Amino acid sequence: MPSANYWSETLASRVTRRRALAAAGTASVTAVLALACGKDGADGPVDKSGLLSPPADTTKNAKRGGILRRSNSSVPPFIDAHRGGPQTLYYELGYHRLFSLKPGYLEPSKEELEGALAESWEWSPDRTTITAKLRPNVKFHNIPPVNGRPVDVQDHLFSWQRFQALGSNRLTVANSANPDAPIVSMTAPDSRTIVVKLKEPIVYANGYLTNRGYVNVVPREAESQFDLRSQIIGTGHFYLSDFQPDIGLTFKRNPDYWEKDRPYVDQINFPIIPEYASALAQFRTGAIYDYPVRQADVLTVKRELPELRMYDAGVTAESRRTVFGWQDARLRDKRVRQALSMALDRDIWIDAQYNTDTFTSQGLPIEKRWNTALQATDSLTGWWLDPKGKDFGPNARYFQYNVAEAKKLLAAAGYSNGVEIKSTFFTSGQNGADYVKFIEVFEGMVGEAGVRLSKNIINYNDYLDTIRDSWGRYEGLAYKLGPGAPSDDAVARLVFEFSTTGGIGFHGFDAAGRGDQSGDPYVEEQLKKAKSDFDTESRRKTVHDLQRYLADQMYTLRWPGGSSAFQLVWPVVKNYQVWIPGSGYTVGITSSLTWWLDETQAPVKKG
Repeated sequence: MPSANYWSETLASRVTRRRALAAAGTASVTAVLALACGKDGADGPVDKSGLLSPPADTTKNAKRGGILRRSNSSVPPFIDAHRGGPQTLYYELGYHRLFSLKPGYLEPSKEELEGALAESWEWSPDRTTITAKLRPNVKFHNIPPVNGRPVDVQDHLFSWQRFQALGSNRLTVANSANPDAPIVSMTAPDSRTIVVKLKEPIVYANGYLTNRGYVNVVPREAESQFDLRSQIIGTGHFYLSDFQPDIGLTFKRNPDYWEKDRPYVDQINFPIIPEYASALAQFRTGAIYDYPVRQADVLTVKRELPELRMYDAGVTAESRRTVFGWQDARLRDKRVRQALSMALDRDIWIDAQYNTDTFTSQGLPIEKRWNTALQATDSLTGWWLDPKGKDFGPNARYFQYNVAEAKKLLAAAGYSNGVEIKSTFFTSGQNGADYVKFIEVFEGMVGEAGVRLSKNIINYNDYLDTIRDSWGRYEGLAYKLGPGAPSDDAVARLVFEFSTTGGIGFHGFDAAGRGDQSGDPYVEEQLKKAKSDFDTESRRKTVHDLQRYLADQMYTLRWPGGSSAFQLVWPVVKNYQVWIPGSGYTVGITSSLTWWLDETQAPVKKG
């Protein structure tokens, strides 16, 4: 079990070990690093541990029934289908959009549309209109005041109107809220047809039609007859049967769901367990079937409970990042931002976060990657540009750990004696159990370069209002997780974060450093070209060029990167990792529709 000072202790030991290696000479360092990379096969790292379970399709043996026991780390502040927030996982269970993204089968998803509330559809030749025919006989949950009535086009139109008016992502999606946003209108020419009109052809338009944080279809009774902030009534494969703040949520299988053979499980429990240690203890006893065990603990838990299944989760890259308040003139100087980046020892951070040395010593396949303006995830293979590779160019130096150069950059910016900057964050669990610990790591590393961070602790709701969606209209720096881009497409991610047309995802910078949130003309030009460029290789070149450029500008500072990661699950859960979600927005819907429970392998609860 990690101690309260786990990260500081782990990082200190890594620093000591690395300095010892450096003292031993270059040849020794090279040998050890080659071992750590694990490149012992023609196609990359090879598993020699014998610990991993291969994904197995057991659908032919699937049986209906059972309770899938999961957990959540925080109390949803609300569960309104159009308000976003950390509770969006629940939207996948209770609501649908017109479409979903087809999962991959034992391989990454190709992000192809599949019907949800739409049974069929077609695009116009100019890719600006999609005409969808609604699936017949779809019903809402059998809960008052809706009582299981059929969905009709008026529900779709009401949902679109409501989303335009108050949706947390309306600036990203609705042209009526933001003239740069893509969806101009949603109309119903007859009782079974919905027509979606786009402002322009967009390569990643799929995302606007499938994202769980966007136009979830709700019943029109929500206008006045019940409160969506505390109740879920949708068309999803599960309905919310119980919601007790600070205790948990219970979802039960929707008996009227249109796919009669799915879902397999009868119920999903989400107890609220804020503390990692408590949740891990529950997972150890079998009270929770799957849990994101910290990589530092995976092998220990597996050794204690060998019956657990251990799966290779691929390269998992950190999505949280440090963001800048452009009211602070010091942070408008890119040399200060570059110094912050060069103060980060990315390899040590990744080693500690993902436990890479221990995994390598056990013969597990490990690959490590650094984030750029894009996350270094498997889903962005071919689009993410490796800053340690020969093709990145001179701006790769801003990702290299170099405290001396960081100090020089600060001095050139006028801060030869260092600088004190306000650091704003919250301490509750909405951004993950390790959020505060990683901030402490960040503080320690940039402190070595002379950047002193002054803590400004706020509550989560204030963070949403003043930091997350504010386009950098604050002083100092902060730390951000969401909201997410409309798609896992590389261009979609870059538009969302680095273009003024991206809506609430835009970080609020301006190239001239005036603090006016006007953006960067070069970035805007390149992204405008890329989002309507249907030539894959041309689009890929633009994405690579932008990563090189943004490495110099450092408008946001992604936490270091990622590594091969491993997941533990009790063997009662079947079909684990067989169907691979199409984008992070369909993780919940994929698992809850395809997993089934073999009760003969249910854990015997301990304690």
